[in-house]
Amino acid sequence: MSAASVGLYACAQSPAGQAPAASPFADKTVLSYSDSTDPVTKQKYVIRWGDLKPKDFGPRSVAYDDAGLRAVPHVPPPGVHPRIWFGPDDLPALRERMKQGIAGPMMWSKVIAWSNALKGTYNESAPYAKPDLWKGDYRGSHGNIRLWYYHDATSPFNPNNRTYERLVQGDLSIDPAPLWPVFAIEAYRALIEDDQAGGQMLAKAVMTAMRHDQMARDRERAAKNQTGPLPAPVSGGAGGQELGYIYDFDFNFMTPEQKKAVHDELAAATWAHDNYGTFNAAVSTRSNWATFTYWLIPLLAIEGEPGYNELKTLGIYRGYRNFLTYGIFPSGAVVEAEAKDQLGADGLFAMARRLQPDLFGHPNLRAYAMRFLPHSIVPNLDYRTPVSDFQAGPFLRYDLLGGMGYPLQSDIVILKYMFPHDRVIDWVYRADVGEHYENLPQGGNTGYWDELMLCTIFATDFDPSNGDPAKLGLGPDFFSGERALMLARSDWGRDALMLNMHTRELNGGHPFADRNSIFLFAEGRDWVPLNQRDGDDVVQSEVVIDKHPQSVNSPGRVVEYAESPQATFMVGDASYAWDWDLQILQYSGGYTLDEVRSGKVQLKPGQEPERHSMNDFAYTKLPDAYMNAPLFELPGWISKDGLLTPMVRSQNYPVKKAFRTAGLVRGPHPYGLVIDDIQKDDAVHHYDWDLLLENDLAIVEMKQDNGVDGPVYDVTLAGAEGPFKTSGNPKAPIPSAPKSLGAVKKGEPLLLIRVMQCNVAASATRTPPAILTNVDKKKPLLDIQSDSVSPDYKVLLLPYRKGEAPPTTVWNKEHTAITVDFGSYQDTIALTPAPSGKTDFTITRNQQGVRTEIVAVKKPVPPLPEPAK
Repeated sequence: MSAASVGLYACAQSPAGQAPAASPFADKTVLSYSDSTDPVTKQKYVIRWGDLKPKDFGPRSVAYDDAGLRAVPHVPPPGVHPRIWFGPDDLPALRERMKQGIAGPMMWSKVIAWSNALKGTYNESAPYAKPDLWKGDYRGSHGNIRLWYYHDATSPFNPNNRTYERLVQGDLSIDPAPLWPVFAIEAYRALIEDDQAGGQMLAKAVMTAMRHDQMARDRERAAKNQTGPLPAPVSGGAGGQELGYIYDFDFNFMTPEQKKAVHDELAAATWAHDNYGTFNAAVSTRSNWATFTYWLIPLLAIEGEPGYNELKTLGIYRGYRNFLTYGIFPSGAVVEAEAKDQLGADGLFAMARRLQPDLFGHPNLRAYAMRFLPHSIVPNLDYRTPVSDFQAGPFLRYDLLGGMGYPLQSDIVILKYMFPHDRVIDWVYRADVGEHYENLPQGGNTGYWDELMLCTIFATDFDPSNGDPAKLGLGPDFFSGERALMLARSDWGRDALMLNMHTRELNGGHPFADRNSIFLFAEGRDWVPLNQRDGDDVVQSEVVIDKHPQSVNSPGRVVEYAESPQATFMVGDASYAWDWDLQILQYSGGYTLDEVRSGKVQLKPGQEPERHSMNDFAYTKLPDAYMNAPLFELPGWISKDGLLTPMVRSQNYPVKKAFRTAGLVRGPHPYGLVIDDIQKDDAVHHYDWDLLLENDLAIVEMKQDNGVDGPVYDVTLAGAEGPFKTSGNPKAPIPSAPKSLGAVKKGEPLLLIRVMQCNVAASATRTPPAILTNVDKKKPLLDIQSDSVSPDYKVLLLPYRKGEAPPTTVWNKEHTAITVDFGSYQDTIALTPAPSGKTDFTITRNQQGVRTEIVAVKKPVPPLPEPAK
């Protein structure tokens, strides 16, 4: 074992904060994500590899659990290849996996398809091209890989261009950019098939491609007058991470000269740049940038060899571990954004072969995989949204992308591989890959990950008998009191009602102005989707005042959560996001604690320090000192440890109150209830009670009754073109000529939005609900308006199907209770104004003369703690 490799393993057992003293990189400057400048002194901070604290995992104690984990073999000695994910001893089992079961052979056929496409021998009629997923729909291509444009005259995969043959022969005129991922796939194929001739041919093509990229780099340097020897470090490098895969898989087919050339390029390109999480404060490692593996894979390809920077590997491990501890809540919700859905499971697996503890045993990872992920799946796994493509999946994704889709598939595939007998993960995996494994990836590199290759290496079959999530003991609800997120469903059936509410107590990246927004799925389809925009817009499923947005960055608060077998409700307080606009100063980080506390922070007019802490807003408070520190002393999310990004506040659009209570009631006819207690001040203002809608929805019936005994409005929604098709690639337009309720066919899903209360001022005109089309050119918006002092919205969400009778509802004479009558039973919602300004209630069910209280939402609202001075 080389000195570098000895250093890595010794460091894993060394005292906290000590990096290997003998590392040749200790004194070298880092190209770091954490680069920043002191805003007071204007001096740039310098980071060196020797500054690394590889054992700094922050203050939170973590109890790892290896139960159910697959044992991962240790990495082979330096110089032995393959080594990144598997070693020579693993090859027999891996080769067998490509032949047995369903997933392995299916993925292997795609590897073979890409191999043939690279060589210009792709045959659309060959077994490896089946099933035909494209059917000529895109530029006439057929097959089961994303070879969309290979018929094009300029395509590198067009056989007439002889691209691969020319690269093998040394043609430097070919830009290899689209080929690098396919080179990596071909290297894997040659390794598995022990194809010496194919591996040698690939090595020649790679040498040409690498030289092409190096020459392009030389020309770029010359244009910048960067003459002389190539300066270190090289940021990037020819082939990127793909060159690491190729070196690892094709190593034993290369000549000594080829090995040296590729090694030297990897060594020049990998040592200098850190991965996110290497140098920043442990507690602020919240971004899932920490789990990007494009810095790790080419580094591990030369592990233990000359030029290998073991400090970088240790820093990446530190970032991964701290992300799992501080970037995922103990509940399993993610701070940054579920939309990225990236654990970097390939990197976790690589780390498990080298360093302990095995991060797959982290309790927060387990909570994410075994609690959050299954609850984020909509009831109808076949559902596709009207604006989705074929890859839109059944998982809910918050923030960056929004809507429904798939998590990073290699994450789910590797989770299934690492927890081979866990039934919850098995069901999540099944939902991800599809009943016939049809959702497994078709392409090579996605920009950051080699999805097809990863899903081939870790290919596993699900248990065909494990198809009923109701038998997994999950319970109907997921609640994160740390993030202020509720995912609730009526049951685990396909037609279940799913109602989620997001009050957003703590932001990651890419937030929306959406405190107390809701999501609704029922009767097999999506009605109220998740937001798909970024920023301070007012296009949210919430109440908006005077067309003014909430603050994007200010937290909301969960002030009550009630769960029973018959109902689940959450009460959110969005007032702080209306009252105050929070901003982070020096976003990349730069202030020291001394500068912050000595008054050197530069504030703009109207700004003041935010003295509240994260725990002040949290429903579930975490027992860490940093959670109680003022946000004005917030550790930088990206800057090096010890630097702060102070948070300040300025006035937004102050309100008297902004409570929303939302949840669902279970039973033979599940329904949702939303109560909004919102008021700007004592004057009349304009309020919009908004719901984002899927594009194919239209109002098919609307009734209005201004009396006090029944609803104010009944708004019935249905798909404009009948029952929504759950296959193909629909692009349903926003409806312009909705059909009537009478035209809806029996059995089609309907949603009755029953507005029980919507106050208007005596001087105001009541405006009927309407769908605003082409909102931000993405989603229609159902808008229920009120010009009033306080609208006191009370809305029932009643899904049903044509041919069924919706319930009747009636107010009592005192206007303090609503009875919802389904015929065979009746629910009475008894409402009481609370001193806080929110509406308390209990729901009592009368079934065959027996009255039972099924839920009570009436806890006092805890005051927001006074901030530290």
